[in-house]
Amino acid sequence: MKSASLAAEIDDDLIRIQDYWQQLRRGENSIPFSDDINLASLPGTAQRTLLIEVFYDPLRFRIDIAGARVEEQYGGALAGRFLDEVTPHAPLEGLSVLCQTAVNKHMHCYEIRGRGDHQYARLVLPFWGNGHVDMLLVAIAPRPKREGTN
Repeated sequence: MKSASLAAEIDDDLIRIQDYWQQLRRGENSIPFSDDINLASLPGTAQRTLLIEVFYDPLRFRIDIAGARVEEQYGGALAGRFLDEVTPHAPLEGLSVLCQTAVNKHMHCYEIRGRGDHQYARLVLPFWGNGHVDMLLVAIAPRPKREGTN
């Protein structure tokens, strides 16, 4: 799991989504506020995102909005479901752990999952509201095929 800036070989859509998140930050705040999220500001990339509401005691994550490409890759509807209620397969397996890290550390996280030509990158961006991280924007994109691989 990485929490640094995205590497150059990562999908351009993830970089655009991370740039959008950074532009929403107010003043010296390290993360933006959830009331500033506007998925319409992400034309063409919102279909690769999940908007996840964070619940506490116990910590749980509910998918409020699921982009069409994410649902297609998963193979079913996701909106309104908690991550711990969905079958853990691509592209959602292990996503709860990445979300927990973003919530606990108050910072964006990203990781690469899968094998061979079936790799994808996930970026989790936290948003502040009601005195804690209350929303996560998750972006999922296939990794570009690397030179020299079949």
